[in-house]
Amino acid sequence: MRLSNLLAATAFAATSLTAVVPAALACGDDAAAPNKAAPADAKKVKIAIAGMSCGGCATAIHNALLKIDGVFVADVTFESGNAVVAFDPKKVTPDALVQAIQAAGYKPGKPTDA
Repeated sequence: MRLSNLLAATAFAATSLTAVVPAALACGDDAAAPNKAAPADAKKVKIAIAGMSCGGCATAIHNALLKIDGVFVADVTFESGNAVVAFDPKKVTPDALVQAIQAAGYKPGKPTDA
């Protein structure tokens, strides 16, 4: 094999790997954080989410949402492509939920009442 062909193949493999590794890490292998008890007056919204490719993606979003002070429940399912979130509207806005999903690397839709 010529040196130029070997270098080209090595560069391609390294480029491919750097594209795959962040995507694999984004899904996360972490366990889902437990939901908290939601009071009766908690507000609930449903958010469609694009970009999930597996249950690990749903877990990553679930955990990102539960890190927000005032979020009680984050039910995220890869199969439906949705999250239903119960939260304290005095502490959290639907926009904050959208921003957390975006920060986790996914594309949320507009929140609607659940």
